[in-house]
Amino acid sequence: MRYEEALSGVRELCVEHLGEHVGSQLAALARPGFDLKPADEDAAATGLCRWGGPALLEPGTQWPMYAGVPLSLYVVLDVGALGPWLGDQILSTGSALLNFFFLDPWTGSREVPKDASSFSHDDPRVCRVVPADPQRAVEVPAPDPAPRFDRVRMHANPAVTLPSISSYDCDPVLSTLDYGDEIERSSLYRVNPGWLVVDKFGEDAWPRYCVDEQGIEWGGIRNQAFGWPPIRSYGVDLLQELSQEEPYAHLLTSPAPTCGSGATGAFCGLSPRPKHSGQAT
Repeated sequence: MRYEEALSGVRELCVEHLGEHVGSQLAALARPGFDLKPADEDAAATGLCRWGGPALLEPGTQWPMYAGVPLSLYVVLDVGALGPWLGDQILSTGSALLNFFFLDPWTGSREVPKDASSFSHDDPRVCRVVPADPQRAVEVPAPDPAPRFDRVRMHANPAVTLPSISSYDCDPVLSTLDYGDEIERSSLYRVNPGWLVVDKFGEDAWPRYCVDEQGIEWGGIRNQAFGWPPIRSYGVDLLQELSQEEPYAHLLTSPAPTCGSGATGAFCGLSPRPKHSGQAT
């Protein structure tokens, strides 16, 4: 199915539950994304997309480091294999491979703090996205002491995404819509207009549609490329203040691998989005 066809179904659903005025505004916020799952006999691998394994880098590309310690390769996204569904979310790198790296603080190196809280996860050096030309890329294993993760081929299921609209994960962008006099019926809506969408649409109609029409498990996408990201799931506080008006593009959100201490977290990859073009770099 083409993205325009899928978007038409989402728009009808929005209007059905929220009315033409509010529903059409919500549907206009929709972005194409991908539900990422391990490939199997029923869901073929999408190009070179995968978790773990060696990086796919162009010859001469330096392995990303933090304080002299190599980062770990977590995900490779094959943008070209994702097809035309991406539309204007295609990056300026075109149909590149995107290598996602992060610092595992439990590498055993004395140069890496043993306590993960002793360095800032907002430091751009602890996570890196490195593009590569798929025609020139070669497999490059992680240098020691960076942990290496098993290669798991990935199936990318296309999906229409909307800003988070649940009682535990309500995106502030929803409060920027024009609700007219509908919010006057409730003091809660007057304080936080986005809760009108949550009550009428986000708690049942939208998740049910995602399950029935998009093959997404109840509760939302756990591993996601592009589209609207979850803003509070896995404790990703950074995304709570982001909105459609801010210059960023969501590339990847995925639970981080279990570290040596047994701790878990989330990997969230964002890229600047030039305001003049509406496309990510």
